[in-house]
Amino acid sequence: MKAESTAFTSGSPSISACFMPVILRLARQLYPNGTVAGGMALASCLPDRLCVSYGKWTVNMNGLQLALFAFLAGLTFAGLAGSALELLFQRPVSLGMPFVSPDRVLRSLGFTLLAGPLMLANEALAAWRIGRIGLSLLAVCTGGACLWACAAGILILELAFCLAGLLG
Repeated sequence: MKAESTAFTSGSPSISACFMPVILRLARQLYPNGTVAGGMALASCLPDRLCVSYGKWTVNMNGLQLALFAFLAGLTFAGLAGSALELLFQRPVSLGMPFVSPDRVLRSLGFTLLAGPLMLANEALAAWRIGRIGLSLLAVCTGGACLWACAAGILILELAFCLAGLLG
């Protein structure tokens, strides 16, 4: 199979195809000589070398590890920012006042950028507890919060690597 045909399914790019160039660039910045401290070599950009076969299953471990690292970085950052906002405002973070308001749009965007996954998770759990949403919608909101945390983690790691490159 060609590399171009694996990146698209039914005409739309998959999530892994969108994040893979960023993840590979992060891998090259983390390990510039191409090896990890334990001696494991990083795979090249070709899809047939990125995947490891285990019987019927084919797993991209290097990309999976970096995506998990980005997810955990975003989740950690959202948790720290959410805890700081909760300490500052003395109430749980949510997608309502005082965190999100139409009067202060830039402040609202900053707060949702910092603690958005935690805000979404808090709102979904509160709605599920009082019975406004079902379990399936709670799962969709949880998946959205996880994707949001992964995207925020990629952004945070990219900013960290850019700042590290500027500082030396």
